[in-house]
Amino acid sequence: MNEDEPVEVTYRGVYAAGPEGFTCMVLDWPGTGRVLPVWIDTVQADKLNELTEGTGQRRPGAHEVIESLLTGFCGAEPSVHISSCWRGVFNAEIHTGLDDPDSEYAMIDVRASDGVLLARTANYPIHVNRSVLVAQSVYLGEAPVESLFDGSLDAAVSPGADMRVGEVLSASGDAEADADFEQLMQSLGVSEADLLGSAGDHGGERATAVGGDGGGDVADVEGEAGPERGGRGNDNDVTGDRGVTDVNDGDSEV
Repeated sequence: MNEDEPVEVTYRGVYAAGPEGFTCMVLDWPGTGRVLPVWIDTVQADKLNELTEGTGQRRPGAHEVIESLLTGFCGAEPSVHISSCWRGVFNAEIHTGLDDPDSEYAMIDVRASDGVLLARTANYPIHVNRSVLVAQSVYLGEAPVESLFDGSLDAAVSPGADMRVGEVLSASGDAEADADFEQLMQSLGVSEADLLGSAGDHGGERATAVGGDGGGDVADVEGEAGPERGGRGNDNDVTGDRGVTDVNDGDSEV
């Protein structure tokens, strides 16, 4: 099986996690029970949410203009591809559909969130290379997407039970799901104690859907360490791992 084979995915929505309100775009890998989380800034999250709810600006925005240009100058239907993940940053391209695949403009470099926003605007297909999905997707099964962020995907632990995270059973009963969930929580900076029942210290935070089928609003809170909320924030789309290098800023850390 070709690891660079593009796999068509579907958009699940944008979700806000924790008191900082970090925003995450979630793409579904059909038929696998797995999803691809992409941490994005709140400006992009708001645009995706407005598009889903039909509450955006009345005049054409940049993505509508790009759609018109592609429709007028290209042949085959354009598509969006998330092709790689380098040092924690997702890389994507717009395949413009030009007849000459070697043309300078056959592929245009773009942020993953901008590509998905264009695809949602123009109903273009979204593809992710299989190698990216294998490396970065998280097992969800039949659980709601919110469970990735609020800890409910992990099994309930009896009060007073003294268990290490590795010994806590997954709600899915799947060891692969255990490992995926633990990796995701660590990337968010959630400690073992948090997973074992100290959520009360944080006011019982939960993930809030800010786009997609669930709808909802982004919590109005200030960001701290991690994928920043508000302002310039993180202007790349990242995996959520600590120590991600922002390729637009040399060796500065996101």
